[in-house]
Amino acid sequence: KNYYFTYFKNPIPKGIKFNLSNDDLSKIIMKKKIRNLVLLAAISDPDECYNNKKYSKIINLQKAKEIVLLSKKYDLKLIFFSNEFIYDGKKGNYSEKSIAKPINLYGKYKLSVEKFIKKNLKKYCILRIAKTYSDFSNDSTIVNEFLKKLKTRKTFQAAFDQKFNPLYVLDLVNITNYLIKKNIFGIFNVGGPETFSRYSLYKKLNLIASKSLKSYKKPVIEQVSIKKFKFVQKRPADVSFNVSKISKIINFKLTNVDLVAQKVIKSLNKKWN
Repeated sequence: KNYYFTYFKNPIPKGIKFNLSNDDLSKIIMKKKIRNLVLLAAISDPDECYNNKKYSKIINLQKAKEIVLLSKKYDLKLIFFSNEFIYDGKKGNYSEKSIAKPINLYGKYKLSVEKFIKKNLKKYCILRIAKTYSDFSNDSTIVNEFLKKLKTRKTFQAAFDQKFNPLYVLDLVNITNYLIKKNIFGIFNVGGPETFSRYSLYKKLNLIASKSLKSYKKPVIEQVSIKKFKFVQKRPADVSFNVSKISKIINFKLTNVDLVAQKVIKSLNKKWN
């Protein structure tokens, strides 16, 4: 209700087609009488961000800063989606007071926009988002992807030293709505209630699947270091979050991974029956 969504490549029902590179957002702001603006748009894959530096700089940095200035001009509250990659991944358990030291270009862009927001706006929320996942049947986020592959794949490699707080995407939606409704400002690390390595997450999902997934085939899950995987840009190893600040503010409990896994399994069982 009273929300307007924009899209570029993938149409959204009742959404407004919008090209961040060329279109004028101020027209939408004035026509729809926008009071709150949520900025999600980004080239979020760190390797793509690096390989397409010119375009990613336009989208992730220049256009983001333009939207900050539009927010200032029209006196809007801005909710900016930053990312766990602003941290260097050396210590983990990061709170909002932890020092941000990004080690890849994507993280550096996000931190630059954060600083620009703090310099230019008073009415803002910066949400540093952990890796998100959902129970939507057509997505390829981490929980869905692993459980789907159990049907045919025999071996998985998973990093024991890559740690994070996977965040259920509907929790993120509810958090964003709550912060807007209650007119709350500030910086928040937004992640799930549990910290996993990718290896420990796969082991947990595998255990759940072994008890209830109809087409389950026991896989081999091999422990490896994140250093084994070849990326163009470095990935911070431990970006686990201390989520106590956001947890104390919101009026609901963050969702555990096992609850979502059960939903995905139920959907897969129907599909594969």
